Amino acid sequence: NQMLIQLLLEEYGIEVDIVENGEEAIEKVKEKDYNLVFMDINMPVMGGVEATKKIREFSNIPIVALTANAIVGDRERFLNAGMDNYLTKPIDVKKLKDILIQYLNSKIAVRRKEIEMIPVPENNFPEVPKSEVAKELGLPEMFVDKLIQKFVDSIDENMKQLEEAISAKDGEAIKNQAHKIKGSSANLRFNYLAEIMKTIEYSGKDGIVEGYEDLIATAKREIEKIKG
Repeated sequence: NQMLIQLLLEEYGIEVDIVENGEEAIEKVKEKDYNLVFMDINMPVMGGVEATKKIREFSNIPIVALTANAIVGDRERFLNAGMDNYLTKPIDVKKLKDILIQYLNSKIAVRRKEIEMIPVPENNFPEVPKSEVAKELGLPEMFVDKLIQKFVDSIDENMKQLEEAISAKDGEAIKNQAHKIKGSSANLRFNYLAEIMKTIEYSGKDGIVEGYEDLIATAKREIEKIKG
């Protein structure tokens, strides 16, 4: 299990240190600024529960218990000792990834070494005439023209902020900025652009921080069409 966890973490691009017992774990946390500890419950010299209690005397680092046989009451025992979460062995890869996203997403890019491009949605959205947009919004076309111009004036800056979030590998910022562009696009019935931003938003929400190149390129082409 130790080897499996190490391989999985390294596959996600995460640097890993391994110790043999609870006393060594305490010393490592004192020596180095870690982002997360996976604490085996059953270790020689000092077990995971006791080691966690001692770490909590000087650190609030997230600690996730690793246990082979979770029984009734274990969760409460781990939490009372100061642990933040737990995983049972054999390791469920999906649950492990959820843990990584929960505790490391703002600090470490959870990724595969070989970056896969996020699929671009198909354009099954017919162009909505401006007159139809005005009718749906209950506004005169002249007012819709002003809204479109405002959209055009701000879209380059909004896209710049989205690309900066992607460069920073900040999943939360990716989600928020894509959501913003999605909303303004959908309001004016730029439906394909809104669909692209929806894909980016949900990917950011899932902690995906790479593989956006095709989506961004397609979005920029769509924006050029809107600008005319």
